[in-house]
Amino acid sequence: MNEFALRGTALRCTLGVTVMIAALLSAHAPINARQPARLVIILDASASMEDKLVNELKYKLVRKAISNALPAYGGKLQAGLITFGRNSRKSCKDISRLVGLKQLKPKAFANVINNIKPKGKSPIGASLAAAADLANIGSRPSHMLLIADGSDNCSANICATANLIAKRSKQTKIHVIGLGKTSAVNRLSCVSNATNGIFTAVDNSAEMATVLKVILQTAIIGEEPAKPTLAVLARPPLPNPRPTAKATARRTTKFPKSVPLPARSPARLKATKVIAQAPMEPETTAALTQKATSRRAEQTDTQKASADTKTQAPVVWQQITEKPTIIAEVAPSVISASTAAAAAPAPPPTPAKPIAKPIAPPPNTTFLGDKPSIEVTLPETSAKVTFGALITEQGKAIESGLFWRIYKSRKDNEGRYKLVKSIEAPRFDDKLPLGVYLVNLSWGRSHLTEKLDILSSKPFVHNFILNAGGLRLGARHLDGSVLPASKVIYRIYSDERDQFGKRRLILDNAKPARTIRLNAGIYHIASLYGTANALIETDITIEAGKLTDAVINHSASKVTFKLVNKPGGEALAGAIWRISSPDGKLIKNAGGALPSLILAAGDYQINAKYSGRTFSRKVTIESGDPAYVELVIE
Repeated sequence: MNEFALRGTALRCTLGVTVMIAALLSAHAPINARQPARLVIILDASASMEDKLVNELKYKLVRKAISNALPAYGGKLQAGLITFGRNSRKSCKDISRLVGLKQLKPKAFANVINNIKPKGKSPIGASLAAAADLANIGSRPSHMLLIADGSDNCSANICATANLIAKRSKQTKIHVIGLGKTSAVNRLSCVSNATNGIFTAVDNSAEMATVLKVILQTAIIGEEPAKPTLAVLARPPLPNPRPTAKATARRTTKFPKSVPLPARSPARLKATKVIAQAPMEPETTAALTQKATSRRAEQTDTQKASADTKTQAPVVWQQITEKPTIIAEVAPSVISASTAAAAAPAPPPTPAKPIAKPIAPPPNTTFLGDKPSIEVTLPETSAKVTFGALITEQGKAIESGLFWRIYKSRKDNEGRYKLVKSIEAPRFDDKLPLGVYLVNLSWGRSHLTEKLDILSSKPFVHNFILNAGGLRLGARHLDGSVLPASKVIYRIYSDERDQFGKRRLILDNAKPARTIRLNAGIYHIASLYGTANALIETDITIEAGKLTDAVINHSASKVTFKLVNKPGGEALAGAIWRISSPDGKLIKNAGGALPSLILAAGDYQINAKYSGRTFSRKVTIESGDPAYVELVIE
């Protein structure tokens, strides 16, 4: 009789264990099924990828690294590929989707990359947006990998684009591998920072292979499995043991009904979720048998105490922290009388752990429904900017006369650059919103414009190198006497000519004896003495950091004209004068009784028209003292 009783007990244990295994397997099978991770690679195919990184072309280094890394992830990834700059040299819309998001086939994927040739520009901002659309971000966790050797050169704010992607989907991460440890590459760090992705600048193929492997592995393990439902957590009750001899004698005793369980508290639910996600470890048959025997002993003692006191035993709630185990199916022959008798006594129950009090959420915490979410710190949208200026790279800082103008890098609808700020100061020290700007610095007639990408909230410091020099002008006669400043006009032109042979005027009516600040280079100087033809032109070279004194020698004289009835007579009023070259080219017209002109030394044809008659004379003007030209009416 006892043998059949023991076999029946073992059979019930086996059935209970089998039922629990079936419940666990049936519940976990569809829930833990993991879809392949999604990764979109954004590959730089701009012209700069043909440059060398150490001793290897950049685009060939990338080809080799990707081709070597992908075979280990075939079937584990859904991969897509977007490139920019492979078709056109000057287009900012040259973005190609070469591989759609699908199951990774390493060999085919590598073949596509091996056919890419660098050619054009770097529209990184637009490529990030295209990759986000390809990955269909927001549907489930996605990863994007940007491989580039510099920042966007199509006037896009890549940091703002990355922030928009992060705002659209918190499950999306953008990783960046920069080719070369340069300032242009470091500007890409804001893209990965926006989504808490990985940013690394590499200098050689070994570093490239290592970082690429880390990012691919991150995309694989970064996918979180779906969380199991609470129905899986209900363990099937253990079968009741055969009553002992003492329990049989009290067969007529009424045992209390099972105590109803209260609703699960939030702490209980939290602990239960931990159980469902913890890894499971198999146990030995002996340990299973010991646990089953201990539970039966505890249950028998509880029933005895309930029968003696005829009161319901209180239910003690404790937070579960132990790892659940997978219970293997046990054959009835394993659980025998000898095994049950040899089982060790049950260990004392674990004291209940106090349930931690909920922590109040920090300020500025956002909520979704009634559950607090992770605190989101909004990124800074401006940066502290400091600009200074140097005359030369090794020269001193310029402390006065600087005028700063900050423009947006893109033209408005009217085709103009919008002025953001302007200030006259030795240094520009202010805050600017993140973006791309054209910064113009003027120092006299010396000026410099640079395009600056201010894409990080970190303080931005930049010195402008003007490479400027000074020019001081003067004029004198051939005899060394200084010409009156009021009678000389200076014009400064660029050295280069346009398609019509004309020079660009840089400064008109420049003042003599004053320092004029100019960029280093060659300039064409025109010095006009008077208002006629006493013009001297010359080229002058301005050196950076130096003052150039240019004194121009004029060969000219002041000439006074008069029309008389007889030599030495009184000048007749009302005459109209025409001064021309010997070949008849007009130099100047004048009127009055005694007109005066400054003429360059040379030969001239003088005509005077009076009372309908014209009187002519040829004269030669020499440089030196003032001269008089008299025409006598015959």
